[in-house]
Parts: sequence; structure tokens; C-alpha cells
Amino acid sequence: MRTIFLSIAVVLTITFSFAYSALAKKLDHQTGSWFCYEPCIVQLTGTLTTQIKYAQPNYGENPKTDVKGKIYVLVPTKSINVKGNPYGVLDTDSFVSVKEIQLAFDPSKVQLDNYIGKKIKVKGKLFEAITGHNYTNVLMMVIEVTP
Repeated sequence: MRTIFLSIAVVLTITFSFAYSALAKKLDHQTGSWFCYEPCIVQLTGTLTTQIKYAQPNYGENPKTDVKGKIYVLVPTKSINVKGNPYGVLDTDSFVSVKEIQLAFDPSKVQLDNYIGKKIKVKGKLFEAITGHNYTNVLMMVIEVTP
């Protein structure tokens, strides 16, 4: 009996996830202002900036010993809204008027240093902050950058 309930729960979770993804894509195309988290691939335009942030071990609680690191941040031309997935485990929160998006990327595939201070287009997948290394509410795993 318990196995049947677990199977039904898994099927419902998968069904709701696919339905959410389809709805989020439809919202994006209809309004142009709402974006969805991964697996959706989105393209944003904005200015690339960098910021220095405290990192491990205490993320600023002890500035004398905490490491400082550079992060890359896209400041979108227009603030964006991101729709959370109410049926997921991650990326559940929605955010309105996002003005900064931390960029995550594989340095062997994407180079950003040449674009600092310039207007760029980035293509990638949005995700919600989950670790101490995530400094903005919404981040993007970058797939491609174009000037």
C-alpha cells in the first residue's frame, strides 16, 4: 500500500514539474517580463560588472581571515521577474524586479573578463541561491556570451 502511495506521489511530482515548466515558458512569451528557472534557457541583456565578496570560512563574519573573491554580476537593462516552481524542491521562490544576477560559468568554455563594464547578451539557465557562494537571489549558469 505504501509503495502505491509513493508511486502516485512521484508521478504527481513529475507531472506538476512538467506543467510548471510549460506554464512558465508560456508566461515568458506572453508577458516578456517573467522568466522561469532551469530547465528553461533564457537570454538577457545588460552590463557586466564585478564585485568583491567575502567567502570562506565565515563569509564576512571575520573579515581579517575570510577570503575575498571576485564575482561576476549582470545588471539587466530592465529588471526581470522570476517565477518560482511551487512543485519543486529547489528554485521555489519567485522574485520581482531583479536588478542583479550573479553569473556562474565554466571558465574553460566561457570568458567574461573582456566584457567587464560592457553591454552583453548572456544565454543560460536561471537558478535560485542555495549556498554561501551565491550572493544574489537569482543566478545564471551561463552557456553563451555575445557582445
